[in-house]
Amino acid sequence: MEDFVEGLREIMSGFACGLILNFFIYEVIAPILPLASLLYSVINIIVVITTIHEMQRWSIGYLMGWLTGSFSLLQAGLLDIFDITINIIFPLLFLISKIIKRIFN
Repeated sequence: MEDFVEGLREIMSGFACGLILNFFIYEVIAPILPLASLLYSVINIIVVITTIHEMQRWSIGYLMGWLTGSFSLLQAGLLDIFDITINIIFPLLFLISKIIKRIFN
């Protein structure tokens, strides 16, 4: 249960921080330093790749918490197609894989 809560907390806090950071980068800094938005986009891509890579190490409980938070964000209309892919489809595939491994091992 602890992993579930941690996964839920991670997706919600990450989303909130992302909203704040996006606003700050694109609305405050980018008009002054246009290169900042490009650099931020590159950093975002690296973070996404790292997140997907790390998902294979997450526990079933953590993945379930992450997915619960992601579905909550989806219900609220806060995820676009890219976010759905990263925050729902990939974790769901890893969760199914872990469950299948657990059943057959």
